[in-house]
Amino acid sequence: MVGYWKIDEESNGYINDESPSGNNAQINSALWVNDSPIDFKTPVYDYSTIAGSYIQLTAKEGVNPAIEMTELVI
Repeated sequence: MVGYWKIDEESNGYINDESPSGNNAQINSALWVNDSPIDFKTPVYDYSTIAGSYIQLTAKEGVNPAIEMTELVI
């Protein structure tokens, strides 16, 4: 496991890595939306990159795209 981040709108933009890796992060310019699923637009893959890292987060729209992202495990 590279990292485990619990996404929490009460975190003031700071996300602590709960894994032994200690890859803490900061979210900048985020807009929190209540009760809204992740929306993966075409093309099928949407991605985010953590600045200064070699990790690329990729997700594929599947059977149930209306999932709520409350945590992230890599």
